[in-house]
Amino acid sequence: MLKKNVIKALPNLTGVYDCNDGGTYYLRQVGRILWWFGEDDNAGFTNVYRGIINQTTNTITGTWADVPKGENLGSGRLTLKGTANDTVVLDRTFVTGGFGGSKWTRVSTSSKKVNQKFNTAMKKIKK
Repeated sequence: MLKKNVIKALPNLTGVYDCNDGGTYYLRQVGRILWWFGEDDNAGFTNVYRGIINQTTNTITGTWADVPKGENLGSGRLTLKGTANDTVVLDRTFVTGGFGGSKWTRVSTSSKKVNQKFNTAMKKIKK
């Protein structure tokens, strides 16, 4: 008997993620739409993303753009592949426009953690 590859469905992706580009990303899933706000701790980049989740393949396809809080002003397309074992991980599979990050790992779903990360970032900006 052949064993069928079954893709484990992703949980809701809302939460705080650390990325291998040094940034912190705040994701919010609304139905099949994924939004994020991402920034590095030194405000070198700040970006937003809107993607559509394909629940059959666990991929997210969308567009990103830097916003003028940071130094960069790039934009492009970005496709991610999600996996959920002990934690949720999103891996980049396609990119245009020079986006630097390629792996996001969820560190929290707690709004308290979001507030702590935000307050820490704000303190660094005010220095």
